[in-house]
Formats: sequence, C-alpha cells, structure tokens
Amino acid sequence: MPKIMPKSMPKSMPKILIFNTEEVGPSFCNHTAARAANRYLWLLEEGDIAITPTPPNEAHWNYVQSIIPGMTYPLSPSSPVSAGGLIHRIVADQALIEHLRKIITKKQKLDIQFQLCTYFPSPEILQLSKILDIPLHPLMPSTEFLQAGLSLKFNSKSYITQLAPKLNIPVVPGVVVNNKQQLTAAINNYGNNSAVMIKKTLSAGGYGNHAGTPSQLQPLIEEMPSQIEEMIVGPLLPFTKTIGSLAEIGSEQIKFLGMDLQIIKQYGWCGLQYPYPFPLDIQKKIKNWTMILAEHLQSLGGRGYLNLDFGVIENAEKDTGETASILLLESNFRYNGFSLMLRILELIHGHTLPHAHLYYSANWRPSTDQLQTLFPHGNYEQQGIFQLDGTGQYVCFSKVPRVLVDEK
Repeated sequence: MPKIMPKSMPKSMPKILIFNTEEVGPSFCNHTAARAANRYLWLLEEGDIAITPTPPNEAHWNYVQSIIPGMTYPLSPSSPVSAGGLIHRIVADQALIEHLRKIITKKQKLDIQFQLCTYFPSPEILQLSKILDIPLHPLMPSTEFLQAGLSLKFNSKSYITQLAPKLNIPVVPGVVVNNKQQLTAAINNYGNNSAVMIKKTLSAGGYGNHAGTPSQLQPLIEEMPSQIEEMIVGPLLPFTKTIGSLAEIGSEQIKFLGMDLQIIKQYGWCGLQYPYPFPLDIQKKIKNWTMILAEHLQSLGGRGYLNLDFGVIENAEKDTGETASILLLESNFRYNGFSLMLRILELIHGHTLPHAHLYYSANWRPSTDQLQTLFPHGNYEQQGIFQLDGTGQYVCFSKVPRVLVDEK
C-alpha cells in the first residue's frame, strides 16, 4: 500500500501519550480497554511515545505506521493487565520508568521537551509527571482540577444531569441509584406500562444501557449482584435523532469543532455522520449550550475535549416556532469517537473541517469485494477509506456514498 503522507501541520512538542482507556468506567475491564486502545494509535505524531495497556495489534500497527511514518513502536508495562490501571502499572514498572527517563534525557540534550498526555484525564498522571519530571500537555486539565477529582464528575451522567439545569441546559429527568433495591423501586415508580431507560453513570459507547417496561427489565435486575455500579433511571423518550457536539478547551480559548449525527443501535453509540444538515435553530441551541458548559469547565481548570450528546424530539406541531425539543443526555470529557475521527481527518486529509465528510459505523465491515464495488479504482486510502483498529471496521472520509447511509 502506498504511503499517504500527512498534510503539513504545525509541529507541536512531542508527547508521551498514555492510553488509559480502562478509566472510562467500571464496565471497561482491563482486557476490553486494551483492545479499545488500538484505535487511538491514530492520535500519534512523529516523535511521540505511546504507552499502551498491552502491545498493539501488530497488523494494525504496521498499517498505521505505513500511513503515518516516523512513529515509534508503543511501550507497555511488563505486568499483566489484571495488575491494575495503566498509570499504576507504569509507576510500578521501574525498568519502564528508567527507559523513559533515558529517552527524555536524550531528547533534552537536543533541546526537545516531552509533554505528558492521557486518553482519560486521570489525577494519577500528576504522580507520573513528577516521577518523569516533565510537564503536562496544554490540553490536560490543571493540577487543581485533577486533584479535585473533576475528571470523573464531568464524565458522569449523574453529575452532569445535576449541573446542566443550573446552567439553563435542559436534561432528561432521572433518578440515581446505587443498589438493586433502589433500582427496582425507581423502575417501578414509572408504572407497568411505561418504558424506562437504565444507564450506567460511568461508561462509554452505550455499554450498560437497557430499556423496557418494569416487567421486561425485571429478569435483568434479578441477575444483577446486590451491589451494582451507580446507574441513572429515567423515561425512555421518543428521540428521533441523537446529536454529538465537540469543543476543544484550552487555557485561554475554546474552539467549537462541530456537530455530528450519531448512529445508535440497541440504545448504544454505533457510529457517526459528519457533517449533517441540522436545522439552524437546533445548531444554534446546541452550540450555545456546548460553549456554556465548556466555559464552565475552563473556569475550573478543565482543558481538553468536551463531547456532549443531545437527544432530539422533533415537534409534531409546527406553530411552536421551534423544530424540536432538545435534551442533554451525557458529557464525555476525554478523547472520544468524534474527536478521534476529526483528528484522523485533519491529519490525513488536511481538510478544513466545514468542507470535510466523515462516516463511521461499527456495523460497516465491508469485504474486499464490497470495497471494490464502492471504489472500483482501488487504493482505498487515497479515496478516503481507512481501517480503524484492525478489527475489520473502516472509516470513510470521502463524500458519504448513498449505500453507507442506507446501511444504518
């Protein structure tokens, strides 16, 4: 496959990027998180050092490296993933720490300074920053923010549904539960014929989401242990669209990066389409609410990527002056699917984002024959089709073919 050189981009200081995907929530066991880390190899640039839970999928690494040359093979702690979170394993691995120190010292002699960055903004990164004596990346939260445990809060559905109304952002009503007894009571409060949605407050991609009437959900609840992960229970609303928004929060400025149409399967995230022709009143509201929450985060020392999900209920009555009711569903303050896709898009194509096209679905796993039918000239990468993570999933960065839209 021919190399596709990345478009010219301003070179920043190299990063030591830690793929601590397991910190998204209890549902992400260490083995699941290790597999998920493969797709975030696309965040790397020449000169960066990646530390992954386990060595990456070899075929996928070779694929990414063939497209973005000059990258260094990722490092991994020697301890098994069952030994704990990734940052904890790094700190406990003295051989890995000494290896990193040698690399850092060697680069410092060339006047090159590393910056430390994580997938999930964990407070544990402060200890590693001190051990390695290197600063945090500019898109990492402040020390005060991390020490206060705010990263978890701004990734928690329960916290965001309490905070958002104080900022005049409407949310789906819900009740937070912490054990099976509370969960059963909360569901039964809706009545036997009412559809209910259950979500784990700390999770990603819809893992742990369930919906149904109380009688339909009862067998699921009976199988749960007495002590459960924190969950939020609310009504199952007739959303016609789910929209994601994205902002990049720096110490001095906030960039609104756009909105995507999310592809939802079985009440979980399955992909996205960008851009999408949302009505102007919807765009205005979502951008405004995103910036309000981003400014609040920034005032607390939050820096990084803020992804918000909104549910849309299109109004049947046309005399309201508005096309839809919009409710905030959740907040993801970390690298996420939308920020990853836009990063690949900018790195590979160099498009200005308003003129870009992007389609991704976890269900779109085309065979070679299907790709040849869609793109008969071959060289899929030259036409904007890239493998995402070595599992047969592809991302389309060319103008979305009709067959892809129909797939969802």
